[in-house]
Amino acid sequence: MPFFRNSWVLLAAFILYCPGTLFAVESIQIVSDLQNCEPKAALSEKMEQQKWRVIPYQTDQLSGHMLAAASFIQAPPVTLKLDLKGWHRISIGIWNPEFSYDGQPLVKIKLSDAPAFRQIHAGTTSDTQSTTYLSELPVGEADLTGQDMVIAKSNGMQPRSAFVAYFRFTPMTNDEIDAIQQDRQRNTRNLVACIDGTSYFHFSEYNRPEHFLEQVELYRHSDVDKVLWAATYGNFTNYPTRVPGAQFLGKTARTRLQEGIPGNSYIRGQSQMSKTLAKLGQQNRIPQQICAKHVHSMGLKFDLMFRLGILGGYGLWRTDDNFTNQHPHWRQVRRDGVVVQKASYAFDEVQNLTLALIRESTTLIDADGVNLCFVRGPHFLQYEEPVLHQFQEKYNEDARQVAEDDPRLLRIRANLMTKFIRGARKALDKVGREKGKHLTLSVWVWPSQQNVWLGKTPLEEGLDVIGWIREGLLDSVICQGGIDQEYIQEGNKHNCQFIHFTGYHHDRRMSPNTIHAAYQENIQAFAFWDIDAVQIYPATWNWLRRIGHQQEIANWATKGLPETKRIPLTRINGADAQLGLADAVYSGG
Repeated sequence: MPFFRNSWVLLAAFILYCPGTLFAVESIQIVSDLQNCEPKAALSEKMEQQKWRVIPYQTDQLSGHMLAAASFIQAPPVTLKLDLKGWHRISIGIWNPEFSYDGQPLVKIKLSDAPAFRQIHAGTTSDTQSTTYLSELPVGEADLTGQDMVIAKSNGMQPRSAFVAYFRFTPMTNDEIDAIQQDRQRNTRNLVACIDGTSYFHFSEYNRPEHFLEQVELYRHSDVDKVLWAATYGNFTNYPTRVPGAQFLGKTARTRLQEGIPGNSYIRGQSQMSKTLAKLGQQNRIPQQICAKHVHSMGLKFDLMFRLGILGGYGLWRTDDNFTNQHPHWRQVRRDGVVVQKASYAFDEVQNLTLALIRESTTLIDADGVNLCFVRGPHFLQYEEPVLHQFQEKYNEDARQVAEDDPRLLRIRANLMTKFIRGARKALDKVGREKGKHLTLSVWVWPSQQNVWLGKTPLEEGLDVIGWIREGLLDSVICQGGIDQEYIQEGNKHNCQFIHFTGYHHDRRMSPNTIHAAYQENIQAFAFWDIDAVQIYPATWNWLRRIGHQQEIANWATKGLPETKRIPLTRINGADAQLGLADAVYSGG
């Protein structure tokens, strides 16, 4: 027999005893009847466009009505009246049906006074051919006095389905409230949250300025210290640019061809990107500036990332309006003389293109610094004329006839790239003087004795990271895939912070285990690549947001993360969900 049958479920009040204190705590309340959301005109008992479908459901513990909408239903936000007072822990019950054949659900919720929605994905479904589950996910703590809950879904060009079954509100004790408030005053922020400047267009709905705040508002009470947001991809920008040779992604020959054609999911994301950026550009709005202002209001820093590989493309995607194809004489050349469809930083003209973009973007956007991302792009220069000329002039030899790792060749390349780094530092100093603040310069690299996935060691790619630190050009180094003690030692001498990204995959993948291991080696700051792809998963975000709390990380590394609470559905929309689930789907699933 189900325990709870009403919209508001009231558990018996209970008494807690703490040393020296005896006090009563309000009851846990579960809202399982979401047919009470408003406006009523946005709800329906059947599937209708622009309406949430109200579906009755039942488990062994509760029953109610969930809100559901297929991906192609453009359902509007609805409001759930709460009438609660004081601080509560909030959890959400989500259905992620295996057999919906409608992609992965994405729910958006926020309290009524919050500036942006929070996107929530339930993760991999727990369903089997015999059982379908609700997943209960913790979403945080808040003072709910005078607040309501707003529920929405992802619409637009990348729509997602959504299934919201219930909310659980657990009152917090005075000691718990004090602990939360004291914790939020502690300085534990040590995470650089790296956001790809266009990937999020593929994940959810982005066509209005407030949508961009969904990326950063959840950092308010977290250990994020800085947001790092991509601004360029070689010569392509995600803001309107006037730099000759650069292209705004809101206006390219390729995006114009997508007009009116939906394409596959990737192309839909690209189309949403180009149309949204073009519209914002016409309104003189830049996503990075929108978020920089919001991030600064929360006391966080905001940097711009520059991905340095300037590609010419190949096959279907090669277009005549690309910088590399317009300037074939500035391309890279391999040792065997083969010309590569990628620009070379051996040429002043290529360096000047990126330096102009750095000056332009930091003038337009209230950034605190710039990151030069070298893990996206190797190689940056090879055997082009400037390399061959300088080697011939200095050593009277042909650089193509010496060993690939000849120290003299590496030094020639390093000198050319160091010239670029000096130019970046000079550009930031000039803009910083005009704005009255110091703009930082960081690089995203890999350990000095390791290869990177697309290239060789940093020095073999022309990157003299140690030299840049010693010369005082850098404020920080983000190191990927390993800890480099020489970077750390030289950084300590020259006021250059070491920031660690443990890696993407397998035993290096960011987790409490890899973070705890880094803490054991006295690493104190971290970065997470493409955090926008994982922060929608509460199971990941709930530990990642606490990355600066070393003891909590150590506990999770030792004991494991808490498992998601799963509740089997017994009935859904009048059908038995335990007997005959497999028979109700195509060939039993």
